[in-house]
Amino acid sequence: MNLVSIVITCFNAQETIERAVLSALSQDWFEKEIIIVDDFSTDKSYEILSKIVDNNKEITLIRHKSNLGYPAALN
Repeated sequence: MNLVSIVITCFNAQETIERAVLSALSQDWFEKEIIIVDDFSTDKSYEILSKIVDNNKEITLIRHKSNLGYPAALN
């Protein structure tokens, strides 16, 4: 079976990011990885993501050192 990659970008999305990640986790693909790129959020998004990642080995969390914008987060 093929690996499915789910990529989520985040910038100041504290109100919705947990729901997006939980939705990705609930997908029933046999083999999946979830990659989240936080584009240096200034709200509580990164803290929320860190807590979720601590409990899920399927997730890789990347945080930019400064806000680089949506295209850079996708790349």
